[in-house]
Amino acid sequence: MALDGAGLIPGRDLPLVLDIEFPKGLAGADHTRAEVAWIGRAVAAVRSLTGVDPMIYSSARVLDGTDSDALAGAADQAVRGCPLWLARSPYKTRTPAVLSPDLTAPPVPRVAGDPDNWCCHQYQGDAVRAPGFSATVDLDRWNPLAKGARGARVTWAQRRLRIAEGASAVWDGAMDDVVRNWQAVHGLDPDGTVGPVTFAALAWVKLR
Repeated sequence: MALDGAGLIPGRDLPLVLDIEFPKGLAGADHTRAEVAWIGRAVAAVRSLTGVDPMIYSSARVLDGTDSDALAGAADQAVRGCPLWLARSPYKTRTPAVLSPDLTAPPVPRVAGDPDNWCCHQYQGDAVRAPGFSATVDLDRWNPLAKGARGARVTWAQRRLRIAEGASAVWDGAMDDVVRNWQAVHGLDPDGTVGPVTFAALAWVKLR
């Protein structure tokens, strides 16, 4: 099974990630927008193998931009509802690592539904001189979710916490109690925040 080969531990590791990008454009990859149905098949295969949604690593430019390697809506249905890991770097490659970036949210694709619907942001690629690394590294930051949040990511968490269907997409006091209790029951720090550790645990919850 794919999980055995990848060595993933459900509930502790991030779910499988699908990397959707075309560095040389769709034409350079010998594809047209009509020929990317394999993306939907790949998402379906991950769901079949693991029982949960994959994360999608891509960018607004690739998913719905206007340049030659943009999918321009061709993959929207396939990746809808999957957690997004978005790439957008204000830094040139092979420049010193920026460990405390002061950044705004990355541009989100229309499939995200709202501007806060992203989990992870790769903000620097092929950075050099990162402490502890002799080679280049990609640097990312997490988008934590906590009380007061609203939108699609709140709904994503509510579904996995078995909060009633139709609940407003707002993290209120009642949801905060549910989150802290769920964290405690699952051996996590009950801090009331969906950071990467709690996200990894929630991402493996199979929906009914």
